[in-house]
Amino acid sequence: MTRNSTASFFFNPELAAAEAYMDGTLTLEEGTTCHEFMTVVFLNIDPLDGYPVQAFLRRVWKVVERWQQKNDVERAKKSRSATITICRRISTGCF
Repeated sequence: MTRNSTASFFFNPELAAAEAYMDGTLTLEEGTTCHEFMTVVFLNIDPLDGYPVQAFLRRVWKVVERWQQKNDVERAKKSRSATITICRRISTGCF
């Protein structure tokens, strides 16, 4: 594992494990299935909340996640407008 992936595992183990597997930086031993690996990962998620740092990071992550996914009316209008513009350019062949 790289130094960056080790930090990712500390801050967000669920996401880091999936990304490392998909990137190929996390390899499974011969004969181990992805299902077995995920079983071990999910069995160990709940105990992480017992560590004060992990509990704090999870609370912070939830706040950041809510902020990132916020889609108020103005933001939705901008997104819709940009999508319509792209669709018109594609349909006219003008890039």
